[in-house]
Amino acid sequence: MRTALRSTGGSLAAAGGGALLLSLLFALLSLLAATRDPGPARERLRASLEAGSFSASLGTFSLPLGSREVPAWDSNDCLIFMMLVLPRQDLARDAFSPRIPTRLEPEPAGDPVQARCERLGELLTTDPDPPAHRYDRYLHGQRVLATLLLPLTGPEGLRRLVTTAVALALAGLALLAGWRGRQRQGTPEALRDAAFAGYALCLLAFHALPMFGRYWSHALSDLPVVVLLWALYLAPPAPAARGLLLGLLGAAVSMLEFLTGQWPLAVALILLAAAAQPSPPGWRAVARDLAGFGLGVVLPLAAKLALGALLFADVAPAAEGSGLLHRIYGPVVPEMSPREAARLAALGFDVTRLDTEPWWRLPYVAARLAYFAFVPGAGAWRLGLGGTAAWVFGLALLAGSVGVLAWRFGAGLPRRGGVSPHLWWALAACGAMLGWYVLFLNHTLLHTAWMARTLVVFPMAAWVAWLARPAARA
Repeated sequence: MRTALRSTGGSLAAAGGGALLLSLLFALLSLLAATRDPGPARERLRASLEAGSFSASLGTFSLPLGSREVPAWDSNDCLIFMMLVLPRQDLARDAFSPRIPTRLEPEPAGDPVQARCERLGELLTTDPDPPAHRYDRYLHGQRVLATLLLPLTGPEGLRRLVTTAVALALAGLALLAGWRGRQRQGTPEALRDAAFAGYALCLLAFHALPMFGRYWSHALSDLPVVVLLWALYLAPPAPAARGLLLGLLGAAVSMLEFLTGQWPLAVALILLAAAAQPSPPGWRAVARDLAGFGLGVVLPLAAKLALGALLFADVAPAAEGSGLLHRIYGPVVPEMSPREAARLAALGFDVTRLDTEPWWRLPYVAARLAYFAFVPGAGAWRLGLGGTAAWVFGLALLAGSVGVLAWRFGAGLPRRGGVSPHLWWALAACGAMLGWYVLFLNHTLLHTAWMARTLVVFPMAAWVAWLARPAARA
């Protein structure tokens, strides 16, 4: 027991130390970004605007497997570009949090998806110094990196750089793990190689990279999650070294997270990594990994809250906390698209019932996830919905059959020893994703297009469960 406690303590200490060191480096980069003149970024963005890059007619692209056209720039992309073009005010305060215009949408507002990019056009042409307020929520790593890179790359170059990095990292992991699995064919380690190769391919195929991978703000958030997958594949078994890696990557995910799904996806990857081991670890080892990653996630956010309360009188942690809590529960109708409310009214459903009768939110979220199945389906709605249904049904069937066998032969369902631990961890990954959907129910409902991407956890879990069939039968 003492050895286990020392091992856990060393792992968590390494995770916390790594997270704090990365936070310090991020603070220095934030200070450097705050010293940059916004002029070069404005010029690069204005050139793209004049070339039609941000217009509704030219700024669209088609998804590979469907006729849907989606905007070439996401609203978060243009929101961060707004942060870059506003005049600087106070070095320390600008390094701590960016400013955003008080009025984010143009007047009159156009397509809600394009509205912020149209507002960006106003800032670049007719409204260079609008009324603005501080956006203290989040760490805004995208803002910091874009400030440093955009004058060199331009917006299109920034998009190509980040998207290419994510695609190459996933393709490289799939090739390396696949090659090593072929070399070790017939050995227990080949299961792990095949599982990670499949994970990388699932992210390439079903994580909506043809759509959201083109949005540089989303792709940049994906990058530390992809690095986490590499780290879980190559990570040394020593608890301290593993804790250091997980703490660093937890902090990196927090620095680039806009509540777009990377936190729960990272948790699911840690559980799927356990499912991929030839001899899956016990719950203590997995809990230690999750705790190290969670410590890395929390420490940078806690440090920002503490520093903000100590250094700046206008930081309001309670207000930012209430904004986060609103993503868990609160009124959703005021934030819904009027077009969506009108479509539902035509079908006979009054959207105000989502606020007056909150139990309606669960079936409504399920319906929205089904509607946005074209996102993981690369534009093909039937493919996305059918694939998701097949993965969920296959996992349920496999879990049920293994559970029946365990009960039939006297192992007992509550006892982990009666069911393949590969399957337990695969199902735990799916449960973590479903739990996030329900915990942040408002966010899932309002931003289902983003959260539909994380349905990728289900084919990944189905893949490792299929690979582990011999262990389940044994």
